[in-house]
Amino acid sequence: MAQIWPLESFLLVNTADVLASVLPLLKEPLPRCHMLALDIIGQHPDASNPDRSSIDCITLHLTGNDWRITYFLDLRALGPAVFTTTDTDGTTLTTIFQHPQIPKVVFGLDRVSQALYTHFHVRLELAIDIQALAPVALRHFGVPCREVYSLVGCISLVREMVAVGSTVDRWLKEAVDKHWEAFPEGRCQVDMMFEERPIEPWKLKACALVTAVMPVVYGLCQPRIGRL
Repeated sequence: MAQIWPLESFLLVNTADVLASVLPLLKEPLPRCHMLALDIIGQHPDASNPDRSSIDCITLHLTGNDWRITYFLDLRALGPAVFTTTDTDGTTLTTIFQHPQIPKVVFGLDRVSQALYTHFHVRLELAIDIQALAPVALRHFGVPCREVYSLVGCISLVREMVAVGSTVDRWLKEAVDKHWEAFPEGRCQVDMMFEERPIEPWKLKACALVTAVMPVVYGLCQPRIGRL
């Protein structure tokens, strides 16, 4: 079976109406296997004092979704509506984040979960932290690794576990290359991205690529250490 590139497009979600139309796509009926890749963008988003930090955007990418879209939830535009907007069935983003049967793939679980709870009192259920999994998987593969400090660094290291030039290798390489083209100074530039308006589409795509391959990273690491 041909392997399909996990990203087809991306969408900036900046109104409650658009968010309401997206919510049903994020809760595709189980048992169709899928997981939700999730990242946050903002100023010191993991700080315990909400007055000294911000979450400007939540990026989401659902595997198993035929559209293969990464969604950027613009919190500066949406405000509290990001967690109060409902679809026709009454589902909110909170419902999805706290759903015990939808796995969420994150990098840096402490950072993400603390930020969501500090700003919105939302807890993540069934969250899988690839920052913790990758070093273990790499060591089992024979690659010395004690800790990974960035998502892009994690993606780069995990490439060691795939054949050079393979489809998956090309996915991971493109995600890393596009990231560094858009953000040569690293994560600090990503977290400042929503300070600029309008947001440049090529920067959104660079972030979308990285989010889209997070489940790919999990898929490479999980067989090395067993299902959690």
